[in-house]
Amino acid sequence: MPVTQFIAHKIQKESKDIAASINFCDASSEVTDFTQSMMSQLKAVFTQRAGKRYGRFDVENSAFKALIQNWLRDQQPFSSLTQSLTKMYQEKLDSTQLEVEGYLVFLAEQLVDEDRFYVFLVREKSNVALDENMQLVKNQYIDFSNTGFALNINTSLLKDEGKEQYLTLSLIHI
Repeated sequence: MPVTQFIAHKIQKESKDIAASINFCDASSEVTDFTQSMMSQLKAVFTQRAGKRYGRFDVENSAFKALIQNWLRDQQPFSSLTQSLTKMYQEKLDSTQLEVEGYLVFLAEQLVDEDRFYVFLVREKSNVALDENMQLVKNQYIDFSNTGFALNINTSLLKDEGKEQYLTLSLIHI
């Protein structure tokens, strides 16, 4: 399951805020063993959750689909695609009273028989650890058990424009 591209953007909105704030990462991050490990853990959370919804993009509202297709045709870089999708999420979030703090993680995966595009809302958790001087320090880490949502798009099926369902959504924790 090789991840070919990875990027994360921070998004935050408190109930008193009118608009969510975004901290964009300017370029895709280097894919490392940490990226592959994170993908394995996120996919495990995704596959173990019940209540997934399967489907296709709405023909009437195809902005999300159009952005993905532009990227698949190499008409838009991965970082630009993810920034556009994050702005779309921000617009939807701004019309609600929901509070969110976390990272939108975007991953492209190339498998033997198909390609996939994932979006996860991940959150951090704080803890304490001992540093090299045996002093307590604050520690932040990804809390995989508190993943907000996961979206999986089978981009191979999306390219074919067949009648098969290519989209899987799991609202894990809001």
